[in-house]
Amino acid sequence: MTIKEYRDASGTRIALKALRFLVSQGAIHEPLHDADKDFLMRLEKIWGHADLLRAQMAHMGSVRRRNLLETADLEDRWQRHLQTYFYNMGLRGKKVATEKVVHEVAERYPSLKRLLGENADFVMREAKRLRRRASALRSAAAKKERT
Repeated sequence: MTIKEYRDASGTRIALKALRFLVSQGAIHEPLHDADKDFLMRLEKIWGHADLLRAQMAHMGSVRRRNLLETADLEDRWQRHLQTYFYNMGLRGKKVATEKVVHEVAERYPSLKRLLGENADFVMREAKRLRRRASALRSAAAKKERT
């Protein structure tokens, strides 16, 4: 059974990306063995538990912890990269064209480059959304700093 088949059949809350990470780290195998399925059933019981997450995040610096929380819902690396880029450029007071930034970032991420060729409108809408979101995060951080 593959990890995708396991995820679909079991209804696990563990994200496919996390399962792929476990395979890449050698924690489980692809295809799954019986021992891997047992491990995943035990992992499922503690997955997302607040005490476990709190213990893991306690060892991070405040900037890394903030960045993780601000980008946790962004699935792709290129999305996280774009939001961070827009956030940092805004902090420096630099203005850059969204389209130019997207094309620069696409050179680093083949998945974005491919998506840009297939569905450029979606990519540009997403980039603009991430730019607005980064601006809102900067504003909130500045407001918090003033108080």
